[in-house]
Amino acid sequence: MNWRGRRFREHALLSLAFVLTRVWLQIAGLRLYFDLDWMFLADPQDLRERLLETAYYFHSFPPGMNLVTGALLKLAPDHVPWLASGLLKLCGLVLVNSLFYLGRANGLSNAVAFALALGFSLIPQSIYFENLYLYTYLTASLLCLSCALFQWANRRGSAPSWFLFFLVCAAIGWLRSTFHLAWFLVLVAFAVLLERQRARTILLSALAPGLLLSALYLKNLAVFGAFASSTWLGSNLTQATVARMPESLKQSFIEQGKLSPFANLSVFAPTRRYLEFFQDPSLPSDPPALARIERSSGASNYNHRLFLEVNRRRAEDARVYLQAFPLDYAKTFVDSVVQTFGPSTDWHPIKGRRSPHYEHRKVLGPYESLYNGLVHSVFAAPVGLYAFLPLPIFFALRRAFASFRSRLWAVSASAHLVALAAFQIVYVVVVSSLVTRGEASRFRYQVEALLWLLTALGIAEFLRRRKRRRALSPAR
Repeated sequence: MNWRGRRFREHALLSLAFVLTRVWLQIAGLRLYFDLDWMFLADPQDLRERLLETAYYFHSFPPGMNLVTGALLKLAPDHVPWLASGLLKLCGLVLVNSLFYLGRANGLSNAVAFALALGFSLIPQSIYFENLYLYTYLTASLLCLSCALFQWANRRGSAPSWFLFFLVCAAIGWLRSTFHLAWFLVLVAFAVLLERQRARTILLSALAPGLLLSALYLKNLAVFGAFASSTWLGSNLTQATVARMPESLKQSFIEQGKLSPFANLSVFAPTRRYLEFFQDPSLPSDPPALARIERSSGASNYNHRLFLEVNRRRAEDARVYLQAFPLDYAKTFVDSVVQTFGPSTDWHPIKGRRSPHYEHRKVLGPYESLYNGLVHSVFAAPVGLYAFLPLPIFFALRRAFASFRSRLWAVSASAHLVALAAFQIVYVVVVSSLVTRGEASRFRYQVEALLWLLTALGIAEFLRRRKRRRALSPAR
């Protein structure tokens, strides 16, 4: 059997193992938590009947999940939960195969790479997010796939391979506002810097995906006056700034006119609560996506036109806070970084029966408690074993930097991939901690697979160095 046949067989075995674990979980009673009342989604009725119009006039959050949801609603409106579950299982297959490819391509043995990928798919947070209709698992899968495509493009050097890498990056930008157009441009510059002899190929390959992502920003600029994929930044910043103020001090700032009159409202407050601060916030020509106070299900419409002004004013409130309390904000940032490495399955602020993971815990609660206890509570809670991450990542980066300009393309491609993975991890942790608070451990899951990869590579490098030293000792 040639090497292509062996590679196909390995991926087939991994996919089979993944499917078997999911069949077992299904038999055990694990089900998808499917809910269309998330604040980042438009009215399901609008998505089914006027998908493109609704996505066009959706400004509060990137439209990626609305497009996915609308497609599912149109495809089989009576079986959407089943389709959504199948989509997330497909994302799981993409994630584990991408992680396996990355591990094997960067020096891990087939057995270790196989165990790494399958083991990652079996940790509680992977299972829980795979069974939650949210963008988290989809983003994590695409981000891991993008790293696999980056390594593949580094090795092949062809325009189609680079195009696929940038296309997936653009899709991530349509899905999550964290992955800004500036992030995309940094990736283009990163690729050109590392592969200068292929700069023209890389730039041409990035052009169409870059225009696709830019179109979202330009549409929001033209229609809503905001050069962004989401106008929710003001509310995100509120969580890390104004929401941290003591109530008496906040009220004093409101009375003095330093903060907006609704600064004491939670960013999750129903849309109706804002009406007292606005006179006729809608326009007669507004489509339903901008005009409805509530969606057909009764959930608040957080894409109402009034949120354009609310989030602009909240951004101003955050600026006032930053000027008045810069040290408090710095402390909040540090606390958020610590929170990032807490238990990912404990991210949701609502506990008990109303938690989206309530039914999941009926099946895997003891396993989740055991895992979180061993990983996060035995040492330096809530960070736990993640406190040791800098050490293996240091070894992985040390080897990568030593191999950056290697004449062997496989060695240099591996070094470039390690640098990219490290950048993605730092980027997500820093940006998430700077602009919001409260769900940081869920945001970490977007790069969890890359953390596992760098940890495995760092441990492998440490063991190799130790083995070399032992071999040299008798000679010395």
